[in-house]
Amino acid sequence: MSGANPEEQHEQCELRWRSETEPLRREAAKALAQWFAACVHARRGNASGARSLSAKCLPALEAALAAGLSELYGHDLQAIVQQARSA
Repeated sequence: MSGANPEEQHEQCELRWRSETEPLRREAAKALAQWFAACVHARRGNASGARSLSAKCLPALEAALAAGLSELYGHDLQAIVQQARSA
């Protein structure tokens, strides 16, 4: 799962998701928040929760990539999608 401090990354993405006005970016930000929540679950040993959230965020991240959004808030969406697919 993604790098250091997923708790903070989750909180930052959640704040951005709630304030984002453009629909594609809003859905991608929500999916990023879910991804980092999945990372928190994985770090705490909750594999089932990590898999569930990874699967939940994957469609929105894939849609963002398909629409040409390759990074969001400094996060490489392609790399995250690859990780989420293997979670």
